[in-house]
Amino acid sequence: MKIVFSFLCMSMLLFSQSINEQIHALEDATPEKRVELMNHIKEQLIAMNHEKRMKTIHALQAKLQRKHENHEQRESIYLEREEQSDERRLEAHERHEQMQEEHQRGSKLHQELHQHQELHQHQERRESSHIKRYEQHRRR
Repeated sequence: MKIVFSFLCMSMLLFSQSINEQIHALEDATPEKRVELMNHIKEQLIAMNHEKRMKTIHALQAKLQRKHENHEQRESIYLEREEQSDERRLEAHERHEQMQEEHQRGSKLHQELHQHQELHQHQERRESSHIKRYEQHRRR
């Protein structure tokens, strides 16, 4: 019952619209509505004379062609953006790796400097100890 009512409403709406309005309505229609619209347009095409039928078919083809071209263009833009996004992720990953390497080098340099300072302090303590022993030995 609901389907029949929906079909009747759609039919009344379609009969009140011109063929060009119906062709434009294809753009925003859901897939189910698009099928209904196309079936109705086909029924109207059958009733048209040859010249009007050909004009309508060309208009319909042009509309579908533009939609197809727009879809391809959007898909191309999407793929290009995905590629750019992948490149940015790769660049970020490479920068991250470089930063890690620099951090490791800095850490290693810091360790070497710390070891050098400890060695230097150890040598100073040894020298100080030797000097104290020498002075003590000299005083005796």
